[in-house]
Order: sequence, then C-alpha cells, then structure tokens
Amino acid sequence: MKPKKRVLVLFNDYRLSGGEKTIFESEIKHLSHDFKIDTLIFSNKLSISVMYSYFNIFSLIRLLKKIIIFKPDILYVNNTWFKASTSIFFLAKILNIKVVYKIHNYRLWCSSANFYRSNKICTECKDGNLESSYKYKCYKNSKLLTFLVNQHSKGTLKYLNKKNVVEILVLNSFQKKLLVNKGVESEKIKISNNIVILDKKENNNKSENKYFLFLGRLSKDKGINELLDAWKLIKQDQFKLLIAGDGELKEEIVNKISKQQFVDYIGIIDRSDIFNTISNSYAIVLPSQWLEGQPTVLLEAIQLKTPVVLTNISFINDIKTQNLEVSEFNDVESLSLLISKYMDNDFYNQQKHEWEIIGSKLEGGDFTSIEKSLLRSFIL
Repeated sequence: MKPKKRVLVLFNDYRLSGGEKTIFESEIKHLSHDFKIDTLIFSNKLSISVMYSYFNIFSLIRLLKKIIIFKPDILYVNNTWFKASTSIFFLAKILNIKVVYKIHNYRLWCSSANFYRSNKICTECKDGNLESSYKYKCYKNSKLLTFLVNQHSKGTLKYLNKKNVVEILVLNSFQKKLLVNKGVESEKIKISNNIVILDKKENNNKSENKYFLFLGRLSKDKGINELLDAWKLIKQDQFKLLIAGDGELKEEIVNKISKQQFVDYIGIIDRSDIFNTISNSYAIVLPSQWLEGQPTVLLEAIQLKTPVVLTNISFINDIKTQNLEVSEFNDVESLSLLISKYMDNDFYNQQKHEWEIIGSKLEGGDFTSIEKSLLRSFIL
C-alpha cells in the first residue's frame, strides 16, 4: 500500500468562531480518510497581532517548524487574517511547497469581508478602488485597521498567480469572476462545495413540526430584523418561529421577540443538538441581507432534507432550480409572502422537491470537492 500524501491544513481562527471553523473541522475529519493530515491553527485572541497582518515573522517561524517536522506535500490554506498573515505564502514560495488556497469570504475585495454597509449590499470596492473603504472606515470604524485589512488583501492577491499556488477554491461563481477581474488565472479557480459532516436523520413527518427555524448570528447582515418584521405581517396561528443564536443584536432581538406572538428565542444551541433541531423543523429561514458564500446552516439543511426559505444570496444562483422561489434582499413584504406560501402544504411539498434536486446536484459532483482538488494538485 502506498503511503498517504501529507497535507498540512492551515487555519486562522477568529476571536468569535463561526461557520468557517465548522467547515474547517468537518474537512479535517473528511480528508483524514485519504490523506495524512496535520493542522496549524493561528488565533486572533491577541489584538496587537493585527499590526503584523501583512507579514508576521512569528507566524512564519511557526509554519517553518511545522514544515520541518511534518514535511507536507501540500499546504492547504483556509484563512490567513490576521495572525497567520501573508508570510505563509512567502515561505511556501521560497520552499516551493504547493499551495491549495480556499476563499471563505469577500475580504480580498471588501474590508468588512461581506460587501455590506449601512444596512445594504455595497460593492464599491470590488474593482480595486478602495477610497470608499477609508471614507466609511469599513473595518471596525477605523481608518488604520481598514488600511491593514487592505494591505493584507493586496499581499494575498500578489501570491495567487505564483506557480506554487496550484489551485484556488471559491464558494460561488461571483467570487470566481472577482478573482479573474483581479488578474488571477481562471484555470486555477474551482468552485468548491463546503463539507458538513453530520448524521443524516431524515424526518418524514415535517408537516407535524410546526416551527420555522432561524439559526445563526444575530446581526444586521443576517437579516434577523427583516425576519421578525416579516413574521409580524403573517396572519396565522399554526406555526411558531424559533430564533437560535447569539450576536451583537441579542438584547435588541430578545426585547423585540417578547412583544411578538408565535416567536420564541431559544438561545445558543449546542453543536450536538443542532442537527436534530434542524431536522425536526418545518423549514429553515435564511434571510441574509448580504451575498453569502455557502452558509453552513444551508448546507446542513440540504443534507437533512429540510427546505430553506431564503433570500437571493450569491451561492443560490449556482445551484437553484427553475422552480425554486427565493425572497429579494431588503424586502420585508417579499420575505413575508414567501414564508406564508411555505405554510401551504402543496407549495411546501413542491419546494421540498426542488431542494432535494439541489441536494443531488451537490452530492453528484457539479462542484469540485476538496479531496479532488488535493489529488489534482499532486500531479500539477
């Protein structure tokens, strides 16, 4: 038996972990079957490290030590903001180590990483003119921090056309177009489906489970306020809306929920309970107000065959069927109408079928998988 190829997976964790961390952990479990895996995790707990986000010599040394010990064939990079820094690309180039790089958000084009400002989608900087980012202090309301983000992104983009960066994984066709517009070779860029590992427990009695579920960060860009406003417009007494999650709007949202009927806040759900909660729900509501890549809760719901009421996020345009209905951004009435339509059994079953087709697309290989990408990298 041939020895397994060695893959060093690099991840930079934020102070508040989210979907990217979940995907990272799932991929580690998944890849361990076919590859010899080791990880290098950086943490943003020390804020001073942001000052070295362009080039962090301490991060470079940590990576060098790991390379000497593990001797990887491939460096699989997930996130470098901010502790890891662009120094990891520099070292990989010097040592001629092949790199597969995965882009989880829009930070390469947007200082706030989500193309969202002042409660609406903003793409003013996507073509490289960053004046607006400084004008609006887009990262943490600071011109200095915004400058550091922009420098980090410029540094990262500089390395993406280097020969040792053999493949770049993106989450949707919009990200691919943005990279090509930055001069990155199209052949390197592959749209990849994120991996979520869970126990599939199909629920065949969803019509008996009379709750819609919002599961995510309680923040403006996630559309939680639009959802609660939309729910107010619905005249019914058969369904509940459950809100699960945490975030900067928690106090405001809990107060708002206390004044509404048929809405409950259930707090943070333990990871071990998330899948049962999704599986037992009538439908997930994903009212995001920004161009999300591949929301983790969406992928979880698809695997568990739970329909999703959602807005027109970028990823859905790559996978949606002709008959799948979505709501428009920043349109409370559109969202309210779509939720109301889901309460009708015939419409619900028709949309559930559309989501099953989408699930087949993802499982059937319409997108590249991380293991395929790594295997290709060994022969490039």
